[in-house]
Amino acid sequence: MRRRTAKPFALFGWTVLASSAVLGCTFLIGFDEEPDGGSSAGVDGSTGGRDAGDGGTGTTVTDAKADVVVVAEPACDTAFPRDKVTGCDKFQNNGQICATNTTFGYPAGYSRTTDIVTCSNVNGVASASCVRHCAGSGGCASLPSGFPDQCDTCQGRPNGTYCGSDVGFTKEDAPLLVTCSSNKITKASACDAGCAPKTDTTAACK
Repeated sequence: MRRRTAKPFALFGWTVLASSAVLGCTFLIGFDEEPDGGSSAGVDGSTGGRDAGDGGTGTTVTDAKADVVVVAEPACDTAFPRDKVTGCDKFQNNGQICATNTTFGYPAGYSRTTDIVTCSNVNGVASASCVRHCAGSGGCASLPSGFPDQCDTCQGRPNGTYCGSDVGFTKEDAPLLVTCSSNKITKASACDAGCAPKTDTTAACK
């Protein structure tokens, strides 16, 4: 009698093991799908609205850019003696120029190495309407003629070439092709037809 009942129990045991194996595969599939969904959300979240602005170029933020210092446009220094800045008569109204430009005369005791001056020039009356101090290792970046100078935004970025739009420049300077080297802008060129990113650290004029 015992030998007859052993087979049904054994068969039942194998059935349980087989069912467990099937269920185990089901759980593995579920876990594999979950990280994929989380990863996609992370990429979308890290790039924000920039992908849409790039027109679907597929540029993504990588770990190599994790140490990038985001240099937000600084506010005007309202305590700065702007009336002591001379030379705005040589620039157009609302021109934005690095204070290191030799055209400017600067008030004694104030360093110009990281400053950007915005000039007002209306009806022959010229003055500095705003003086801002750039953060980051690059200070103020002198950009090609016809483009407003901006704070250097290369700190923390891998050496390479970038579009102005990818280094945080305002829309006026977005078409520029920028070379970052040793945390500073070493070259900036105007692209007649716009700039296109190729890889995370490579861009070129269209």
